[in-house]
Amino acid sequence: MKVASRRWRHQLRNTFCPLAGFSVACLVTVFATSFAQASDSDLAAKKRAAKTACLSGDYSRGVALLAEVYVDTNNPIHIFNQGRCFQQNGRYEDAVLRFREYQRKNADAGGAPDPEAEKQIADCLSLLEIQKAREAESRAADTGAAGGGAVPPVGGVQPVVGAATGTAGTSLAGGTGPTVPAGPAPMSIQKKLGWLSIGLAVAGGVTSMITYFIGRSALDKAGELGCTDTHCVGEARSEYNRAQTAVTVSNATGIASGVFLVGGIVLILTAPSTSATGHGVALVPVMGPGLAQIALTGRF
Repeated sequence: MKVASRRWRHQLRNTFCPLAGFSVACLVTVFATSFAQASDSDLAAKKRAAKTACLSGDYSRGVALLAEVYVDTNNPIHIFNQGRCFQQNGRYEDAVLRFREYQRKNADAGGAPDPEAEKQIADCLSLLEIQKAREAESRAADTGAAGGGAVPPVGGVQPVVGAATGTAGTSLAGGTGPTVPAGPAPMSIQKKLGWLSIGLAVAGGVTSMITYFIGRSALDKAGELGCTDTHCVGEARSEYNRAQTAVTVSNATGIASGVFLVGGIVLILTAPSTSATGHGVALVPVMGPGLAQIALTGRF
């Protein structure tokens, strides 16, 4: 029985390493996931605040918040969104500058020109021309009113009665204005796979601990039945073999759990953020010091 006890202690030492590793990995997962969620939550809050500011007319604050998000993520899609913020508030010249800066960042990263940005630039230039014509007509109208005469349309541009300038879903001089649908983006496939991997790791860890105690019970029973190094037959041998199998399963599942856990953490922490909402998505290159990746991101 003492031999069996020594053998059990040896099996315990062999099993302890993967179990201890799994426990440490679980703690690392908790802290890493909490940190990642806090970071994602902060970015999501900034994006929501920026979108609210842009849609409520406070474009200065909206653009400033988007600049902070760009600095945090180095993702040029937020420069595109700055252009949309200016565009939504009738600041077409500023919007064109931001869209062109977005295209320049894409080109610097080796990407192709974004057709959506080119479309927005064309829309802004068209709206800017109409806006300037209206301003000129308004000035001429003021002058004509002071002189008591009627004022013809300036530049052959007929005023569009009741048309909105740069608001969501509006039409101006026969053109289609920018639209701003909203709605939360679903969790990315990569992040889903990461959580699935962590779930498998937890299941494997539980299995490892269960088989550990099963093996311990079987080895204790084998010792009670008289199993030693020189004599272990019959039912005692069966219990000993059962203990060996349980320990092997415990070690294997413990190691596999660690692998799944690390893989899940990596998948979650490297998954692109999908908290941004918009009327489209863009696959854009993201370049910076020590960073090179392709990001799937949303526009607004």
